[in-house]
Amino acid sequence: SLSRFLALSLWQGGAVYDLCNAVPFVREHGVDPATGAPLKASELVRLTFHRDGNGELGCPVSGEPFTDSTKTCAVRTTGNVYSYKVVEELNLRPKSLRDLLTDEPFKRADVLVLR
Repeated sequence: SLSRFLALSLWQGGAVYDLCNAVPFVREHGVDPATGAPLKASELVRLTFHRDGNGELGCPVSGEPFTDSTKTCAVRTTGNVYSYKVVEELNLRPKSLRDLLTDEPFKRADVLVLR
């Protein structure tokens, strides 16, 4: 839908959906709305976006706002959304696979690039 979102969800393929529309669709049809691949509602991850003081979406660690060209990612276990550059520098390169906000451990496969 083109309306303002209340909550977003993510599937492991990296597609982002409006939770209010995706869950009923997936429950009824059992497929990914974009690709038609089999999908269960339990496989969707609720995303947590962070806003700066101006209400713009941005990385909670670097404080940089997201733009159309910002490569973003989410940690599947927590749903937190970060700039991929920050996750790469602070988690992937030093092999410190813990969520930057919650300190919850995750695997490299849990880092999902958003489309």
